[in-house]
Amino acid sequence: MPRTRTISIDLINLEGCQSRAATNNETVHDYAEKWEEGVAFPPVDLFHDGAEYFPGDGIHRILGAIEAGLDEVPAVVHKGGQRAARLFAAAANQTHGLKRTNADKRKAVQIVLELEPKWSNRKIADHCGVSDMLVGDVRDQVQDSCTSNERIGADGKTYKLKHRPEEPEDDLPAELAGEPAAERQKPPKSGTPVRKPAELKADATDYLRRAQKAIRDLGIYQDCRPALSDLYARVKKA
Repeated sequence: MPRTRTISIDLINLEGCQSRAATNNETVHDYAEKWEEGVAFPPVDLFHDGAEYFPGDGIHRILGAIEAGLDEVPAVVHKGGQRAARLFAAAANQTHGLKRTNADKRKAVQIVLELEPKWSNRKIADHCGVSDMLVGDVRDQVQDSCTSNERIGADGKTYKLKHRPEEPEDDLPAELAGEPAAERQKPPKSGTPVRKPAELKADATDYLRRAQKAIRDLGIYQDCRPALSDLYARVKKA
């Protein structure tokens, strides 16, 4: 069990360690009032590089303590500097503290992509407590982090990404291009209820989403993205 220490706030460097999309001032004020009332907060997590302390979890508590006029906070101190603190922060607040917004989750993913661009989508998703689809979306927006052709999986092993030429649209399986080929060749059997277009579109969209997830896990999303985008557009217009 890590030992809790009391650390002077003056020794804590908050610069660049916020894993939230933005500081929630209302929460800071609320925490400040609780500090003044003598509420015993859980210790914050700090990383010490030998000179400074960097927060891995508990920035809102620290800011609340500062607003309350406190000079020190209880903390669990880990070895490491700002980088270790930021990586730790990206995994924080999944089950405690101020509930994360979607923007907070995206910010956490961005931090990990910046620090560990070779991590696989699944490994980053597990670390940040988000879906691997979200990780893929954020990775697509941060192209500089995707230049490597290697990924480190959740098992710690390094894998080479698979690349293949983009397939022509006409070469796509019939199941992805629209209705199954067999269904296009003949009308439904007598007595078979005709499904509404909205139901068919919902099924098609769900199918594409599952296919998209599988393609991301295979590491070939960049190759398939144009075709998937076209398919989504066709389903939407159908």
